[in-house]
Amino acid sequence: GFGLFALGARWLPPTQTALITALEAPLAPLWVWLVLSEVPGSATMIGDTLVMVAVVGHVVWEGRRHHTP
Repeated sequence: GFGLFALGARWLPPTQTALITALEAPLAPLWVWLVLSEVPGSATMIGDTLVMVAVVGHVVWEGRRHHTP
């Protein structure tokens, strides 16, 4: 996965690649929950949700800003 990320990072701005790497932290408990059935705590889920909302919000905001006529 990291090799594909490194190849794809060539075509993305540095800010977007940094945001993608920031998603590693909130997605890790999700994968542990799905694969190992270990339930994360409520503080973990709240923090993960905040990071995900911030990253998705930034991507949507940037996409609208660059595509306005």
